[in-house]
Amino acid sequence: MLRQKIKAMMTVLALCFQFGLSQPFLKNKDAESIFVNKKEIGGEDMLIRRFRPEDAEETSRMIAAALRETNGPDYPAEEIEELAEFYSPAGVLRRAGESHMYVGCEDGAVVGCGAVSGYDGSETESYIMTLFVLPGCQGRGVGRKLLETLEADEIFLRAERVELSSSITAHGFYKKMGYAYMQGSGEPDEEGSVHMEKRRTPRRP
Repeated sequence: MLRQKIKAMMTVLALCFQFGLSQPFLKNKDAESIFVNKKEIGGEDMLIRRFRPEDAEETSRMIAAALRETNGPDYPAEEIEELAEFYSPAGVLRRAGESHMYVGCEDGAVVGCGAVSGYDGSETESYIMTLFVLPGCQGRGVGRKLLETLEADEIFLRAERVELSSSITAHGFYKKMGYAYMQGSGEPDEEGSVHMEKRRTPRRP
């Protein structure tokens, strides 16, 4: 079941790349960084910036830790390990190359990540994905700041509708951030995903 979900995720990413709805990270290495004061997140000062290829291994380890410690109680161990493999360093590089991906860093270490991409060939829809926070940094507003950064990205701003597939663990967080359940409730589908969306007035050039 999870393998089918991963295959579907890769299909969406391939379509995004094919239709030119996102720009590879290599073309955006000098994107502006965002400084987050520690008073806003209850911990250390954080720098949010665009993902760089050299971040892949550390980001992969951070995602694996979040999957095992945070999502682990809600999913079978086999599925967690398959997802951890999906987000290997090579997998993270693929995701970053087909989206606008950001990392949050404290003292130079990656403590969170998130990405936004085009959606299924549409010019009016976008997709939020790969939002993870290191377990030890959760509950301090790191995820909120990362999501706000994604929502300030050009791919998000042009969209009339933004979709995401939340884990069972995280859908309450997205609801607080203004995302609505697509099926009218927070019940997960057969693959354990909760589908959510935000409808908005896009920013036109």
